[in-house]
Amino acid sequence: MRGSTPIGNINMSGSNWYTNVVPGQVHINIGGPTPKTQYGQISLAGTLVLGMTLKVELIQNYDPPAQTTFEIIVGNYFTTADFGGVTLPQLSGTKFWAPPTRVEKTINGVHYTVYTLQVRQP
Repeated sequence: MRGSTPIGNINMSGSNWYTNVVPGQVHINIGGPTPKTQYGQISLAGTLVLGMTLKVELIQNYDPPAQTTFEIIVGNYFTTADFGGVTLPQLSGTKFWAPPTRVEKTINGVHYTVYTLQVRQP
């Protein structure tokens, strides 16, 4: 999933979006800490069946500080599937990426599942 613009929000509704699409890649650009304007975010209404590869690129010379969290997919429904693979860019110094994490949240009384990426440092 790669659009003509490097950063933004993709809204999807329905079910079974991007089920093991060949080559099956979700591409997210990160150029800052703010979703939709500085990094790409997928907003989902429906069921997402994962299995494709998540590919993340840092753009605009962005060097995320440690403990920065990026909410890359936000939605109401997810299956138990996970990404089939993850390609993450090299970080500066001793920083590293934590594996993508699925987090359950309630915002204004609505339950959401959020896939996050976090930058960590030893």
